[in-house]
Amino acid sequence: MATVQGNGNLLIGKAYTALLDLKPGDEFEIKLGRKQIRLVPAGSTEEEE
Repeated sequence: MATVQGNGNLLIGKAYTALLDLKPGDEFEIKLGRKQIRLVPAGSTEEEE
């Protein structure tokens, strides 16, 4: 579950960051879809769907 905090930040939780081995300072591109939000690691070569 993700939570929007009072300051507008989106908190995804430690369980997810640990599962994905994310570290402080990791950067992502935010991709908005019709019914989804995707976080793509900065510099990724992911192709558009």
